[in-house]
Amino acid sequence: MSSGRGGGGERGAGERRVSEHPADEQLIDEPGFKDDGDGAPGGAADSELVTVPPDLPDWLHPLADAVRAIDPASRWAGFRQRTRTLPGAPRQSAVLILFAGTATGASAADVDILITERASTLRSHAGQPAFPGGHIDPQDAGPVQAALREAHEEAGVDPDSVAVFGALPELYLQPSDFMVASVLGWWRTPAPLRVGSPLEVASVHRVAVAELAAPENRLRVRHPSGYVGPAFAADGLLIWGFTAGLLDGVLRLGGWEQDWDHDRVRDLPDDVIALSYRSSSLRPADQRPYADGAETDE
Repeated sequence: MSSGRGGGGERGAGERRVSEHPADEQLIDEPGFKDDGDGAPGGAADSELVTVPPDLPDWLHPLADAVRAIDPASRWAGFRQRTRTLPGAPRQSAVLILFAGTATGASAADVDILITERASTLRSHAGQPAFPGGHIDPQDAGPVQAALREAHEEAGVDPDSVAVFGALPELYLQPSDFMVASVLGWWRTPAPLRVGSPLEVASVHRVAVAELAAPENRLRVRHPSGYVGPAFAADGLLIWGFTAGLLDGVLRLGGWEQDWDHDRVRDLPDDVIALSYRSSSLRPADQRPYADGAETDE
């Protein structure tokens, strides 16, 4: 584990944010897509069977159905494939995309998603809003168990309070050479927010889906390296890179996306750029994360 800022905090369940320090620093996360060709690894999700729980709320069924219909070999979110010439196998990791909302009658205004803000001192993806997650350890049965374990360690989420209802096709993170499995969960009994691991996490947020989907909160961001990709300005965070790419796809799959101005492109703030260049996981010469034609510089 990398060292970070210490301290913890806790608020009531009705409050959406607990924070250790103000930070708007994000590392440029470069999304990619699992390479299913030439025997490339990426089948971590196969070791665990994910089924839709019988008490899954009606408002999550469209997302669950859409996820099951995704062709794993497709570029479903516009992410590019892992380069086949890269040596060795990518490292396996998992994140938890955790939804909270009432079992019945929830609208987008009543639904939120758990987002953590990574500690600014981490070597990898420092300071960036992210879904809770990390390495799939040898003792983990697979990505589901790893994602739930990491959510407990980072944000205090009780694994028994989460109903897992799906998993997205694995995606590739170029700078850190991670293949990422994204596990979808419904938080049946949300608990007060808290920073479970201050060495890794600066703050924890429950960000409303309605706020994420609002057209005025959506934009694309540009990095001097040439990276241009989706972003969200929500709950005091600038969510971009890999996490924003996932959110963009999840909102679309769940039927929450609204029309927004894709021509609204903004340069990343100077402090965000500085942090991205500082990170040891950044590869400045390789910052075109999306498939050709999906996202381009202006």
